[in-house]
Amino acid sequence: MIYIGIDLAWSPRNRTGGAVLRGGPSGGEFSAHALLGGDDEILTFIDTHGGDGPCIVGVDAPLWVPNETGRRPGEAALAVSFQRYQAGAHPANRRLLARNGVVRGE
Repeated sequence: MIYIGIDLAWSPRNRTGGAVLRGGPSGGEFSAHALLGGDDEILTFIDTHGGDGPCIVGVDAPLWVPNETGRRPGEAALAVSFQRYQAGAHPANRRLLARNGVVRGE
C-alpha cells in the first residue's frame, strides 16, 4: 500500500509539503518527501509516487470554509478543549484563505 500525505499551503505562493510511505499492516518505510509549488506540481507528485496499485492520499487543509470571518464551530470547540495546553486549530475563514475569490482546499 502507498500512503501520500499532502500538507496543503493556503496559497500556491507558499510551499506545500508532500510525503510518501510504502508498506502494509506489518510496517512501512518513508520513501519520498518534497516541498511543492502549484496545484500541477502537487498532482505530478501524487501521480509519480502513487503507482498503479492502491494508494491513499490524505490532505491537511480546510476543505469547507463557509464563514467569511472568525472561526468555524469545530475550531472554536477545539480551542475550548485544548486552551489549557495552549493548542488549537488556526482559524480558517474566507477572508484569510480566499485568493482570487477561491479557497484553495475547496
